[in-house]
Amino acid sequence: MASNAAGKGVHKPKLTRAARRKKCDEEKPTCRRCRDGGWKCDGYAHLPGSTAGSAVLPGTSSSRSSSVDSSRSRAGTPARSIVVRQVTPSSNNPKSIVKRSDGSNTASISPSPSPTPAAAAASAASSPRAILRPTRIFANEGETLELRFLGHFFNCTLGDIVHTNGPQDFWRRTLPSLAQSEPLIRHAVTALGTTHWLFMGHEVATPNQIASSEAVLNHQYNQAITRLVPLMSHPPDSNPNIPLILICCLLFVYLEALRGARNEAFQHLASGSRLLASLSEVSPTPPVSEETLREIAALFRGIGSDVTPFTYDKMLSNLASFANPAAGDSEAAQKPFASLEEVWDELAEIEMQMYDTEWESDESGKWADVPLEQREVERASWETVKKRFLVWEARFERTLEALGLESDESYEVLNLRLQRHMWRLMVDDDEEESWDADPTMEPDECAKVMDQVERLLSMTPSTMRVFTLHADLIPALIVVYGSCADTTVRRRAITLLRLRRRREIVWDSEEIAQFLEADLERCLAGAKKAGWPEIGPCADRKALLFYRPLET
Repeated sequence: MASNAAGKGVHKPKLTRAARRKKCDEEKPTCRRCRDGGWKCDGYAHLPGSTAGSAVLPGTSSSRSSSVDSSRSRAGTPARSIVVRQVTPSSNNPKSIVKRSDGSNTASISPSPSPTPAAAAASAASSPRAILRPTRIFANEGETLELRFLGHFFNCTLGDIVHTNGPQDFWRRTLPSLAQSEPLIRHAVTALGTTHWLFMGHEVATPNQIASSEAVLNHQYNQAITRLVPLMSHPPDSNPNIPLILICCLLFVYLEALRGARNEAFQHLASGSRLLASLSEVSPTPPVSEETLREIAALFRGIGSDVTPFTYDKMLSNLASFANPAAGDSEAAQKPFASLEEVWDELAEIEMQMYDTEWESDESGKWADVPLEQREVERASWETVKKRFLVWEARFERTLEALGLESDESYEVLNLRLQRHMWRLMVDDDEEESWDADPTMEPDECAKVMDQVERLLSMTPSTMRVFTLHADLIPALIVVYGSCADTTVRRRAITLLRLRRRREIVWDSEEIAQFLEADLERCLAGAKKAGWPEIGPCADRKALLFYRPLET
């Protein structure tokens, strides 16, 4: 069994809190394309540089907040700001996510029937990645490169970034409708689809294909920026275009994370979260629906909980006001979920609840140094999270039984079992006395985790590069490596990182494999004690990944 792999020591399935608060003293492995502010991932095509300006959200430094820094900016881009133009209703459907100040609709959302629980579960379990296809929107749009990449986004990219996590209505209805009716979103989506194609096919594409794709990317990105600029003139509490601004910001976060431009992705993420937070603070009746803001906030909060280990402070402003409440001890808490999508959504809410909690021990460095009164508050917060997980776990088992999936070995079910396993390591061993110690796991427990990860990795073709917005498999392997001193276990964890090329938001499997391999070599040479590598947060270039906050 695991020892010390629990409590606040592990923000599961993320990395340990102990590792996050260590000061980095590790050597970074050699990288041919290391850039200011973070690593640039192997396999990425270089985008043509220019002297373009910066895309800016409110509260972001104009000198460092572009979606690519000035040495790599898109060709021909003018001074940039994130804005959204008002659009004409595409239908008479009364359900719209954006309203003009005069009350008229802008981007309408075509209704579509919700799937039955069985159908939703079957869809999620039918393939390693649930591919969400828009209904009859892009079926006969021609054969231009732009339209091919737009189709690639909806037929392939969404399957990677959604991962059955996040508000499904946003991916199935809101985004396809906006891409159809709103040129701003259409350009941003096409740019993201192009970036994803380059990520997946760069190693097999011809130079001409890469050059043509980069030209499309540059043009579509610039077109999105051009349409964004005029819409930032309204203050947030009266701006009817807030949803489009936030959605475009999210798309830029995904695009830059996919390219390996972490600083730029982080800046878009932080800026968008500040805009969301300002709505909850200054506008009791924001110009858009609470449901829409909650959907968008869930996407921001989900990414924030995954990238926290790479920053000095929490990446996002406090968005806890947008959180979905727990089922608690109500009758609903005893029932199975309607689908695997709901299982993922509730687990994501639990992880975000952990993220939203203010842990003073993160600042002080040791649990024992936290004042007794604050320790009681933090312990109560942990018990609330723990209780919510136990309710989720029971409902998850009831869901598998209700849907006939007890013996199912699909990717989604196996992945959910892995996430439950990692949470169990935390829940089963949460004695306060161990919270200051690095988590440790026995080799047999590590083998169980790695066996599950290997099965999941093997379900993806060896030639396929995968990008997802949910960090699940890579952090689990880092936890195994850091929690066990057994050299055989550690080597296997590194081998599994190289088994498939994956990027889970900012976690890149090959980069982390290189770093852990260098860490292991130092341990074997006696240069350091076997234990947790320095994950972050740190602005020091010796860290695995480093994030240098903007100068203000």
